[in-house]
Amino acid sequence: MAAEAELGVGQSIALPPRMYPKFYGQEGRGTVLVGEVSRVNDDKGDNRFFRDLPRSPPIENDGLPTRLLWNEYASVDRIVREAELAQRRIQG
Repeated sequence: MAAEAELGVGQSIALPPRMYPKFYGQEGRGTVLVGEVSRVNDDKGDNRFFRDLPRSPPIENDGLPTRLLWNEYASVDRIVREAELAQRRIQG
């Protein structure tokens, strides 16, 4: 049985256990964050996946970040401003 649900900003949906949902944003509608919040954090008993997937993507140690956490933006902005000031001093 397949069904679709379109959610608006700030809306959520509760799904019954043992379903394999597919979350996605509609093309041309902007950037969205979609995902699942589990009732309990028990990957062995609570979360089920249609295909066997790793718990998290591989991590490249000491690599540049591709995404920032919300609380990292202020630090990055400060570092960028300091680097720009240093560059201006060097260029004189």
